[in-house]
Amino acid sequence: MPTSLELRTKLIDAIADAIEAKDEQIQEIALDTGIDRHEVGRLADRNVTRFSLERLVNYCAPFGLTVRMSLEGADTEPHSIDDPAWLEARNRSADTDYTDSGYMSRELGLAIAVAVDRSPLTQGALGDSVGLPRTTVSKLKSRRPNLFRLDSLVDFAPKFGLTVDIIAEPARQT
Repeated sequence: MPTSLELRTKLIDAIADAIEAKDEQIQEIALDTGIDRHEVGRLADRNVTRFSLERLVNYCAPFGLTVRMSLEGADTEPHSIDDPAWLEARNRSADTDYTDSGYMSRELGLAIAVAVDRSPLTQGALGDSVGLPRTTVSKLKSRRPNLFRLDSLVDFAPKFGLTVDIIAEPARQT
């Protein structure tokens, strides 16, 4: 079960390899990608402490990488169309993040919310069993992924029996 730091390291390695493969100056790469040249330099130096998982996921596309998330252990049982949880998850607020990291946050947040919702334990007992405060469990159940960063959701996932992996691969050329 990779932690958010391990996933950040894996993503920054893929981005740094893509930067090295371009065989151009940092400033030219920055102009091509629209990313600040200092940021490109930090990415090339693999300075993982300066970047969140969201930023790294969103930086993959400008460098020609596609990102996908694999989620194991999630409830795959189809939800009834009358299920309020399913209906609530379909509603999009005006501040919905449509980036790759926003999509991953919504998918992972919903999987954690379903795990909390289907637990036979109360929120307090569930929080005690996984080592989180009851208020955090309540917020996770609320199906509002914008309350948590992707890094936090990735670190919470194993506590609810979920395994998350984020993979960056070179985009297919057409």
